[in-house]
Amino acid sequence: MSLLQRLSERAQALKSEQGNGESSKEERRLRFTQQTVPALKELESFLRALNQQLRTVKPSVRMSFEIAGYGSFEAIPAFDWLFVPGDPRTTEFNLEIRFKSRVNTEASTKLALNSVDRIRAISESFRRLHLGGVREEKRGPTGLIIQATVQAAGFVNSRVRIRANIEEDVVHFHFENIDTLAEVRRQIGAEFLGAEVNNRLGEFILRENDLFIREAWVRSLVPTQSAIVLEPTATKPESPFKAFADLDAPAAVAAPVSAPEITASEAVNLESAVERELDFLAELKFAARYADSAVKKNIESEGDNGFGQERDLASLRSAFQKQNMPKVEKQSAYAPESPDAPSAEEFLKRMQSSKLDLGKS
Repeated sequence: MSLLQRLSERAQALKSEQGNGESSKEERRLRFTQQTVPALKELESFLRALNQQLRTVKPSVRMSFEIAGYGSFEAIPAFDWLFVPGDPRTTEFNLEIRFKSRVNTEASTKLALNSVDRIRAISESFRRLHLGGVREEKRGPTGLIIQATVQAAGFVNSRVRIRANIEEDVVHFHFENIDTLAEVRRQIGAEFLGAEVNNRLGEFILRENDLFIREAWVRSLVPTQSAIVLEPTATKPESPFKAFADLDAPAAVAAPVSAPEITASEAVNLESAVERELDFLAELKFAARYADSAVKKNIESEGDNGFGQERDLASLRSAFQKQNMPKVEKQSAYAPESPDAPSAEEFLKRMQSSKLDLGKS
């Protein structure tokens, strides 16, 4: 295989890959706008309705946490959830829910510590979680706390983040201080979003169960998304100069129109009509040729008589009248118009006699 052939095949392969990439990109965009975004908006509506119901019902919810070196404690969540929507972009969907949980100090573990290292470790953990409850009892000669009482107090800041983008077919869930005092992540395919996922998420936030972050439950999900609807391609506006672009364009360029069905008799009549039309056109063509030859012969024998040149209609009419009108001899003003009219001498005599008769009378 020659070098040019190899390069040509490589170019065709690159064009094919580019076309496939554009097609897959368009499919991802349609899937994101038609399936993922509507499902996430439905999830947001579910969470807002759930928050409204929790404010009314006010169920008894307890969130249990544990800190290394200290032990466990409980927190009571408040139902004044704050919904923080993300930037309104066409390639991403972001939603964040924030709420606080009040630490049940009375039921929390109370410790009396005498170790400097343990007091320092617990103090740093409480400071990182924005918790209070470390009470200093005694300091040593170096200024370090050598004796303290620890009992968790304050508020735990919880947060739920939901994120999706056009490049991925999954939805990311980030839970901060919900199950543990840390961040827990979960991914679920966008095609599985629906009522079951919404219910499991609500149960997980309310600490009824931990199914939302369990693998077995996710594997049993069934896709709930419908088929993608392809958008019609935008047609370019017709140019106003299209009519003048090609006047001799064949009629085949136009969109084919299905011909109506005709019967056998109609087909015979149509065929005969076409034949008569062709015969009539042939006769007209023959008559035109015959007239042209007759005019040429007349010009050769008698001259063009003014008709061979290009002249206007008035001049042609005048020439035709002169050629066809009969010649009339010029007559004097006193010439008799008819054979019975008197001559000039007789006319004078009659005038003189009429004057004499008038004088006598």
